[in-house]
Amino acid sequence: MTVGSILAKKSISLSIKKKKVRPGPLFIMTKMDTRSIPETNDRLYPGLQPNGKVMKIKKSFCHDCHEAFEVSDYLAYPVEEVRLGQDQ
Repeated sequence: MTVGSILAKKSISLSIKKKKVRPGPLFIMTKMDTRSIPETNDRLYPGLQPNGKVMKIKKSFCHDCHEAFEVSDYLAYPVEEVRLGQDQ
């Protein structure tokens, strides 16, 4: 990712009892300037609740998982068996 790049990932919330699907948080990852946030390898991980409020999460909440993907620029992808194909 180049500095200034922003990725957004939407999510859903499932209720088994009510058999309903609702919008979940919007997770965002931004590549910041070099050495601006050394503890997260210059990535900023904000998130928004479906009501538009900023999520109150620690930087490590997201980065602790993304750190394992250093070889792919900290980008993680779903495992093959849960990805949607082009024809779906």
